[in-house]
Amino acid sequence: DVYSKKYQPEWAYYEGINAFPDRAHNFILDINLQFGFVGFLLFGIFTGYIIFNLVRYAWKEKQPKEYWMSICFLVALASYGINNFFSFSLVGMNVVLYVLLGGAWLVANQFRHTETRIKFFQPLSLAVLTIVFSLFLVMLLYNYNLKPLVADYYFFEVKKAEAQGDCRRILDNVEKVLEWYPVSHFYARAYLNSGTNCFLAISDEPSRQQLARNLLEQADRIPKSDWQYLTVLDLAHLYSMLGYYIDKKYYLEAEIYYKQLIFLGPMISTSYQDYGRMKLEGGKNIEAINLFKKGIENARLNENIPPVQHVAAIYRQVAYFNNLLGHAYSKEKDYDNAVMVYKKAIDLDPLEGSYYKDIADYYYERKNITQAIYYNKLGDA
Repeated sequence: DVYSKKYQPEWAYYEGINAFPDRAHNFILDINLQFGFVGFLLFGIFTGYIIFNLVRYAWKEKQPKEYWMSICFLVALASYGINNFFSFSLVGMNVVLYVLLGGAWLVANQFRHTETRIKFFQPLSLAVLTIVFSLFLVMLLYNYNLKPLVADYYFFEVKKAEAQGDCRRILDNVEKVLEWYPVSHFYARAYLNSGTNCFLAISDEPSRQQLARNLLEQADRIPKSDWQYLTVLDLAHLYSMLGYYIDKKYYLEAEIYYKQLIFLGPMISTSYQDYGRMKLEGGKNIEAINLFKKGIENARLNENIPPVQHVAAIYRQVAYFNNLLGHAYSKEKDYDNAVMVYKKAIDLDPLEGSYYKDIADYYYERKNITQAIYYNKLGDA
């Protein structure tokens, strides 16, 4: 949420359009954002104490072997720290960090160890404690290792089904994902995303109503404290889809979420695209037109730069906005503007076949058969 608010359209010329970072790429800022100043202070005290001990040991150590081993650990930790001023660590590199810190602690303490024997337990008590501890360990492994692993297997099956466009398999597998790991808000969001996209594939009303109930149940499971930009995006899509297929009352909920999206990312163009499309479906054409225009303004297409690499995505986004504008103007019977933006969409993205069909349909409805045939042929070419 911090970075979505800071998104600037000019970034799209160097990276994907509407893409914003989810990290600071600086471990000090990252830890502060994730755990707050207290969390960063605790991390600093923990690592600082270990490093301070090693520095003090190296300063006093006279033996070359121990001295240079200390220096190697200090250089490795310093290198890790410098790297993370401009990057971040995933699980693999975090393992390296704690191995280095563990090694630094062992060297600074000259590999000393202490042994504590618990003498006040009887053999039977130790056996009971061992069994209880073992069962507890099995329970932890089952709930926090095995169940996520099985859920992830079914999530992989969801992704394969999405690639094949098989909504039945998508819904079956995403339900299995949540059966195995219901506490994950990531998977709850995946259910919302996959289920919403499958509304089109369900034709019978009872099944559609059941899917709507399931999706609303998953939406309620995600606490507001865990909402992020993408969570709000999924909720907005869900309620707009429910408004279209189930009951128009859900449009009011969707509007709340779309407004929140615009607050969280005021310069992200897709919020205006989806919000405007919902207004268009609801017959509020003027509001849709204003939202599409705002989206075009936020995309900040520079037509002096040819559509190469990342710029091509900006052309496609603006073309899509113009095509949607054509639908809105046409519904408002503003035919001059409708033709102008339909043609603009084709100029910006000439490889998108649906734009030729849309303008051909427009001309057909206006009884201009010649132009309708012309654009249909142009689309086929």
